[in-house]
Amino acid sequence: MDDVECPYCETFQEINHDDGYGYAENETHEQECSKCGKIFVYQTSIMYSYDVEICPCKNGEPHNLIDIKGCPSEYFVGKKTCTYCGDYIMIDEQAHIAAMESYRKSL
Repeated sequence: MDDVECPYCETFQEINHDDGYGYAENETHEQECSKCGKIFVYQTSIMYSYDVEICPCKNGEPHNLIDIKGCPSEYFVGKKTCTYCGDYIMIDEQAHIAAMESYRKSL
């Protein structure tokens, strides 16, 4: 991925972030151009973007529950997750407890 153009030779450069270098805002960082060998400086700006979605279950409507797959599968017995809010919802606590006890005995 090419991040910037060298201000001297206009060759596109990938900013080198080895060991986390160059991510700090409000600092001047430097890098050598891979083509012309001249050093240029840059400043980092971090921009946030947000994706919003409806979440009816946080507004009094029911959760949209789906099965959860994972390992160990016993951990998810009696639980489902909501496609809107992402919460895990316990729908059958007794089945969950029984599955976990069975799993622990099998170890």
